Amino acid sequence: MRALNLDFQAGPPKRRSGVFMLAAGMAALAAALMNYHDLTGEAALREAEIAKARGVLERKAGSRRGPAAQEAPRKEEIAAANEIIHQLTMPWEQMFSTFELATSKDIALLSMEPDPKKKMVRVTAESKTTQAMLAYIRRLEKSVLLDDVVLLKHEVQLKDPEQPVRFVVTSAWRDGQ
Repeated sequence: MRALNLDFQAGPPKRRSGVFMLAAGMAALAAALMNYHDLTGEAALREAEIAKARGVLERKAGSRRGPAAQEAPRKEEIAAANEIIHQLTMPWEQMFSTFELATSKDIALLSMEPDPKKKMVRVTAESKTTQAMLAYIRRLEKSVLLDDVVLLKHEVQLKDPEQPVRFVVTSAWRDGQ
């Protein structure tokens, strides 16, 4: 048998290939970082040139169109502002309280979708029974705020163990109440 020479104080064997690979990796990383820096700077310059060219084109197009063409976006902005005004002037508090007061323990409101332009509201709800659904609709019809309460559709949820009735009601609302 051959004797083993164990030297616990000596470090691992020095290999020049490992040191060479580390140096090559560091050089490649440095080259990649320099390339990345150059490319990001070039991209920023190109984006600035594009933005400048767009500004020049828009100024030229605006001067050719004249004031009539510039009023079109203003009309759109005015229409959007009017839409917001319609939504803000809705009788939100009264509408919510009307539906809340008509709701009983057998009714669960799922969604309320107002349409300010048409002065309509669409409500989706669930009830435990069809009788509870019909009683809810009758209470809504008696409301001072609502007009033309209509049951659009109803469906028994057969997959649910309690089998609630899901229904959709639409109504117009009155102004000045």
